[in-house]
Amino acid sequence: MRTTRTDFPLLASQQSASCRVTRLLKIGLAGAPLNGFRVRTYPLLMAPSGVGKTEIVKWACEELGMALCHLSVMSWVIYAAKKPGTIECLSGWIEGLKRPGLIFLDELDKLRSETMSTSAWHADAMTEILALLDNDTRLASMGMKPAIVARLGKDVFFAGAGAWQVLFRQGERQALGFGKRNVSEKSESLPTAALRDSVYGGVPEEILNRFAVPIAISPLTKLDYAQALTHVHEKLGEPMPTREKLDELSELAVREGIGFRWVERYLTELAIQRMERQEQDDLIFDNHPEPKNGHTLEPKPTTLSDCHSEKEFSQYIADLQAKARNEEEAESTEDIEEAPPKPRWKAKQTPVVSGSKPARGEKNAAKLWEIIRTLAANIRNSACNRMMDLPDTEAVKRLSDISAAAQSIQDQTEDPSLELANTAQILDAFFVCNSDCARMQHYWRELSNRFPDVAAQGYLGLWIQTLQRFLNEAEEEYRR
Repeated sequence: MRTTRTDFPLLASQQSASCRVTRLLKIGLAGAPLNGFRVRTYPLLMAPSGVGKTEIVKWACEELGMALCHLSVMSWVIYAAKKPGTIECLSGWIEGLKRPGLIFLDELDKLRSETMSTSAWHADAMTEILALLDNDTRLASMGMKPAIVARLGKDVFFAGAGAWQVLFRQGERQALGFGKRNVSEKSESLPTAALRDSVYGGVPEEILNRFAVPIAISPLTKLDYAQALTHVHEKLGEPMPTREKLDELSELAVREGIGFRWVERYLTELAIQRMERQEQDDLIFDNHPEPKNGHTLEPKPTTLSDCHSEKEFSQYIADLQAKARNEEEAESTEDIEEAPPKPRWKAKQTPVVSGSKPARGEKNAAKLWEIIRTLAANIRNSACNRMMDLPDTEAVKRLSDISAAAQSIQDQTEDPSLELANTAQILDAFFVCNSDCARMQHYWRELSNRFPDVAAQGYLGLWIQTLQRFLNEAEEEYRR
């Protein structure tokens, strides 16, 4: 059972912000200036973590039929680095667009760090981001073809987002110009002067001035949590809690103040309870065959949740690979019987068309893609579960970062537009997944170095390494 945030309708606190984002993008898509004046239409979302900034942008893109590319400024790869830079990868994404696209620049608030501002990476990344937002001719010297630069200014739009946690602290609301009204009551544009003084801090104005008036998204309210919990129970077919219980759970979620991550934890508890009921109802004989010759046979794990040791996890991965090989051999035999072999074309010359028969390499990669999605989901759930029992905020932060990176990989692999994408677009998706996996490995190393006792629990490190291996294998299949 796997449920993501995109399975939920927009919550009450998100609807106002979503409407404003959609209106700004509609103005941009219209293309004409307003009575000769240039209008800034790039939305800038400001909200605490877990409120659903990414989901709001996704809903707006779906409403307007736009393609979406989600980038974190913290994973930006500058031009002339050892691996392809972010600008180069964006070039491939723009080149393959069949419709207008939106580049979503997330974590802009992280650029305010004083220590980062002194680094060479920070200066180079800032230069590239500004050139991208301005559709500057310097992009040609950063790996983007002139024809793509021209298309960038015509068919591609931008949105930005950041947490800016200081904005939503109880003690800061008066200073930000909200008066006696609670910021949770409504999502709206914020007074620019107050934000510049109290919130923007060290974030360069050159970046922020490229966006429209900021849109504040309030923390989730009791109504939001009640709506989300009701949807979870309806979606899973679980008994609906009483009104008193629903009110109690919603109040608890508001007090904890971690946004949608609280709903994910609740969902995990529901999944555990459902599994416990299934185990009680099942006769265990099906999973425990009779021993032969006095030897005890251990049941093979059939899902990732069945793996309780490194040996069982290795067995599960080996079974998946064996199953994929058997299916590949069976499909290869069918291909030989159906028709003589056809000449093999290079991957970039062979777009994947809906309804056509995929090549063997694409079939193999699709199976690996499913394994990658499953591993990412398991990493995210495991990290969320372990956060519940940790008192150390720094360790929780590292696990939260790992969970967010795994969620990003899930979002990439679940993108329905990839089914019609050409190989270049799919390889761009792999680039994003590899960047997210590299972030996970970095956070895991930090966790292992600073909190070895926490890192020793479970198999997150092993799963992250396995995820990287399968990403590499799947990318090789697509490049064939």
